[in-house]
Amino acid sequence: MYKVVIDTDKYKNRRCSKKNWENGTMNNFMGALNGWNNIEPDEQCLRWRIAMFAHNAINDNWDDEKEEYTEKYKEWKDNPKNTIKYYDELCEFERIGHPEVYGFAQGYFNVNEVIKELHKEKTVKIPFSWAYDGRQYLKNMDGCFMKITIV
Repeated sequence: MYKVVIDTDKYKNRRCSKKNWENGTMNNFMGALNGWNNIEPDEQCLRWRIAMFAHNAINDNWDDEKEEYTEKYKEWKDNPKNTIKYYDELCEFERIGHPEVYGFAQGYFNVNEVIKELHKEKTVKIPFSWAYDGRQYLKNMDGCFMKITIV
């Protein structure tokens, strides 16, 4: 089993206003994301968790020949733990998101290497910066990460 925790304590709020509401939405989302946690029962579920966190597509789970696998993924994805509700203060309504990095993430990191390191060290941190292309990453997320621990 794997314990997964998202830590956004180091996030620095962005300046926002009614005219610049998207920064406020990000601030509210990052606050709601802080401390999110879950236990993943096996390595496949952990891989799905990492993929969701980093906005990576999970196309291999929709193969008709793997119907059992597909159903397991759908069940995992539909878990209420994969939904984060938060109040967007500037827009004045509740939003729904997922336990993932904010916005437009096009980064790449080798999940197999992360899993290998996890099994070696028993814990690993995935910085938010790994999920972004350098042009989309915002420095105010420095210090934010997902931590995975073998339990």
